[in-house]
Amino acid sequence: MPELELQKALNEALLTHVTPLMIVDEAHLLSHEMLEEIRFLLNLDMDSRSSCALILTGQTELKEKLRLQVHQAIEGRMDVRFYLEGLTQEEVETYVKSL
Repeated sequence: MPELELQKALNEALLTHVTPLMIVDEAHLLSHEMLEEIRFLLNLDMDSRSSCALILTGQTELKEKLRLQVHQAIEGRMDVRFYLEGLTQEEVETYVKSL
């Protein structure tokens, strides 16, 4: 039943020209099955518009996980990728002093 409710909510959002945004934190912990469910949600095409926007956040393992052959379908649908690098020692000191 929750799947039908989600589909109904997505349909209603698209009728009002609103693009739902799904944010998944700690995405590096997602199982293959959960990533497939997310891919399924992204594949729900409504008049050639994507049914929702997705932001995946996680540790560096997420980047490595998405590069695996088994996850190419979801990785291939990504339009933007952004990776934060760690702070240098000098940047950490400046940040701590500014607190």
